Amino acid sequence: MGLTKATNRMIEGASVNVKDFGVIGDGTTDDTVAFQAAITHAEITDAEVQIASDVNIKITAAITHSCNIRSNGGVITVVISDASTYPYALQSGGNVKGLVMDGVGSVTGVGAIQTTAAGLTIEDCSITNFYSMAVYALTTDNYLRNLYVNLCGRYPDKASIYTQSGGTVESCTVKNSRYKALVAGQSSTKVSFLNNRVEGTTGAASEPMYFSYFSTDGIMQGNTCLGGEPGNDIKVSKSTERHRIIDNNCEGGIFSQGGTDNLLANNIASSMTVASHITGSTLVPDTGARVINNVCTAGILIGVTGLGEVNNVVVKGNKCTAISGYGSFFNSYIDSNVCTSIFVQVDKTVSAATDGPVYVTNNVVNFASGVGVTVRGALFGINDELLKGVVTGNYIEGPGSATASTVGINCLAATGLTIENNIIEACVTGVILQRLRQLSLRNNTAKNDVTDGYSLLECNSGTYWPGSDFVVENNLGTLDYALTSRIPTYYLSEREKYAGAAPTTGWHKRGEYRLDSTPTAGGTMGWVCTTDGTPGTWKTFGAITA
Repeated sequence: MGLTKATNRMIEGASVNVKDFGVIGDGTTDDTVAFQAAITHAEITDAEVQIASDVNIKITAAITHSCNIRSNGGVITVVISDASTYPYALQSGGNVKGLVMDGVGSVTGVGAIQTTAAGLTIEDCSITNFYSMAVYALTTDNYLRNLYVNLCGRYPDKASIYTQSGGTVESCTVKNSRYKALVAGQSSTKVSFLNNRVEGTTGAASEPMYFSYFSTDGIMQGNTCLGGEPGNDIKVSKSTERHRIIDNNCEGGIFSQGGTDNLLANNIASSMTVASHITGSTLVPDTGARVINNVCTAGILIGVTGLGEVNNVVVKGNKCTAISGYGSFFNSYIDSNVCTSIFVQVDKTVSAATDGPVYVTNNVVNFASGVGVTVRGALFGINDELLKGVVTGNYIEGPGSATASTVGINCLAATGLTIENNIIEACVTGVILQRLRQLSLRNNTAKNDVTDGYSLLECNSGTYWPGSDFVVENNLGTLDYALTSRIPTYYLSEREKYAGAAPTTGWHKRGEYRLDSTPTAGGTMGWVCTTDGTPGTWKTFGAITA
């Protein structure tokens, strides 16, 4: 039996030259049948198909292959007119390397490559002008590397590159997608997006890099997203778990929605959001998110209106503008950030669980107007207050006491609030405390450029909650009580124990005293309040021998 020239070549080099099977390769002649014949022969003989760099294969129907296809710049021009019959140009059960694929002549809905086997490698390819996906890695453990993708993923709900469990997309450049550029499929696990570059995603509110519902244990690292529509460049979607979003550079935002134990660390982005999601009528919280050491040109948002239920969240070491939190917080920390403001509102009406504590600690806040740090409940009434807030160790600097209505710390509608060891300067009011119970206000410093150090409002009103278990001690700065009846326990700072005369303004409690800062022989030790009031009745005490 004689051997054909093609068979001899296969035995010698374990490769098939497509021209040996009738491929013309001029980009005009329809080479579909000849190209498929070369592939079929390679599969029978356990070889790979090679396409020379000067070959341009025009196909008008899908090519199915289980052998490897290798090239160094050979072109496949895809002109498919029936997307329902041929949704992808290559049905790939083998590896693909070095192809240039152009779908400019195909109808809407046609994609370039769909994998049909696990563990494939698609690399070093240029894929352009496909309305559907450039690579649809529907199978598992595929490795997509060094792909250049342009003007693909323009069909509704189609990404440029899609992968499933165990898939890796690495060092790819994706330009001008419409909706999503890189997608990990629903319920996928251990997907990696590494060192990719996404540019110019054009769909409004698009999400260029996306981990889908119920996906777990993925990583997005070292990626760059530029020039897209406003929105979130990276999204970790509903009910995902343990994803790591680290070392990315995004012009848009990064969003963790309704996930568990997702990590957002060392990224540069315009904004970051952690929020719950609604499935049917059920609100699913985002739990355990860690937002660590990011740089955000805009703010960090923990919970949004209507989707505010988050818990066990850590926001630490970030540099950004505002840090804002809404909803329910359990054991959550806002710690060691550098920002322009912090706002936390806890609303127990969004959850039946007990809220708190919320820790706002060791932050540096430099604000230009309004309030530096706000920690508050929902304001609706009893049982809608923040529980167990802790505001300690913060340095808060305003724009200067001449700027009207600026406040360093504002706490409203809370129970079990601790405010300790904060330093406040350059604002009108250091601390405003309103509608509280169980307060500890200790060892804070409102510097000399703070006009009013501490103000307590509506903390003992029948309209709100009865003030009780208050400890106010060792704070530097003026203290103003504006209370209506029973006064909580109150301790003067060392500096405030001394005065040149009895107080003449403000509300004072029976038993308060002032020591004369300039005592003289024959005088008295100071003054004591004998009747509650404004300023109350003050009498001298402690005669000094002449």
